[in-house]
Amino acid sequence: NIKDIEVLNCEYGKNTIKFLRLHREGKKHFVKEVEVCTHLRLTSAHEYLDGNNSFVIPTDTIKNIVLVLAKKNGIPTLEQFAIDICKHFMTTFCQVAYVKTYVQEVPWQRLHENGVPHIHSFICVPDGIRFCEAEQCRNGPLVVFAGIKDLKLMKTTQSGFEGFYKNEHTTLPERHDRILCGELFCKWSYGECRDFDFDCIWNKVRECILEAFSGPPDCGEYSPSYQKTVNSIQMCVLSKVSIPAVSAMMAMAHPCFRNDACVSTHSPQVLVPVETPYGSCACTLGRKKFLEVQGHMLKDEKQSQFGLVASQGN
Repeated sequence: NIKDIEVLNCEYGKNTIKFLRLHREGKKHFVKEVEVCTHLRLTSAHEYLDGNNSFVIPTDTIKNIVLVLAKKNGIPTLEQFAIDICKHFMTTFCQVAYVKTYVQEVPWQRLHENGVPHIHSFICVPDGIRFCEAEQCRNGPLVVFAGIKDLKLMKTTQSGFEGFYKNEHTTLPERHDRILCGELFCKWSYGECRDFDFDCIWNKVRECILEAFSGPPDCGEYSPSYQKTVNSIQMCVLSKVSIPAVSAMMAMAHPCFRNDACVSTHSPQVLVPVETPYGSCACTLGRKKFLEVQGHMLKDEKQSQFGLVASQGN
């Protein structure tokens, strides 16, 4: 019966708005290259149900607004830029019921020559991509998330996998010394938007990730599984950073390094990566008070139609 059908959710927007903002202070240049997705949900669904576009803000207009805001306000932090986008759409257009924006940064770093920072040259360093999300419903709080993705980590020992469940289909041997190599996706919630030092928190979380994964520099820390490593990372983050919740997913990038038949197994070893299939594990940890009050704000970390590339490859 057609009368039993109702619109559960309808939203639209512009994906993959890419641009580079160049700012000059005398001879010194500053760059910020980002990719933005912004989606809207309108107060009515007439464009879907009736083909009436009178409330629809064209996606080209959405793109132009993002570019104008970047030029006008700059990008002090990714999070603040996402907040500015949400606030603009919510305060400018009365037909907008919900806005969500995703921003990720290209990891440009200033080039140094003999320890001296260059005034206008940069290098792209693939040591993890910073991203954030901001979303707001009309008459609701503005909520902010941040994260790091595509962070590839490896340690060549102090990792194993033993004591796992076995049946007639089990062919994996137990290992007490193996290479642990993974690609990490980590996302955390700030809860309702407040005056956070977003740069400081992001850098601190990244430091915690590296510390928990590797352990002390002179001896490392044993990992009994990818799952325990993910948990150790989250516990380290929550113990040192005042955020209410953190999600993490580790995909086993080149998870199985095998000895090629023509290469000796004696040290030094030459190991060949096996690309697929690969495993992954994910977990969300949060402080109990936050989960009780704002548990509905926790997001499914699986890639959605709006999630863009936040979990791509995992």
